[in-house]
Amino acid sequence: MSPVNVARVGPAMSPGEKLRTTSLTGRNGILCRYFYFAMSLLLAAIVVVGFKRTVDENLFHPAVPRPFILWIHASAFTGWAIFFICQSALVRIRKVSWHRSIGWFGAGLAPVMVPLGVLPPSSWPALTRFNSIRAARMLF
Repeated sequence: MSPVNVARVGPAMSPGEKLRTTSLTGRNGILCRYFYFAMSLLLAAIVVVGFKRTVDENLFHPAVPRPFILWIHASAFTGWAIFFICQSALVRIRKVSWHRSIGWFGAGLAPVMVPLGVLPPSSWPALTRFNSIRAARMLF
């Protein structure tokens, strides 16, 4: 290497030294390589913890049957979380062609997610009213 290149690039480093200095945050560091996959798993864990009590008590074993739109809502959003984990895993294992071809499923799922995110909360007042009427009938 010429002295001009050494001045511009810097002194050469051994591969072991380079790995040691950039192993955590560098371009090919652990944080860079696993960030999206780890975040997808963290997102799924937060969703499971957040909905753990309500899904079991109010959806799988409810006192009053839940509307069908709530089942569709839960299925679509669960599918989206699984899809997100799969997509980040495919990129992580360098199966980008699979990631791109399966990505069309995500493009079709996205427009469905918007109304499914809005419809179930809009049906909650009617559902609450139904529950209170049924509860009142059960008391008398």
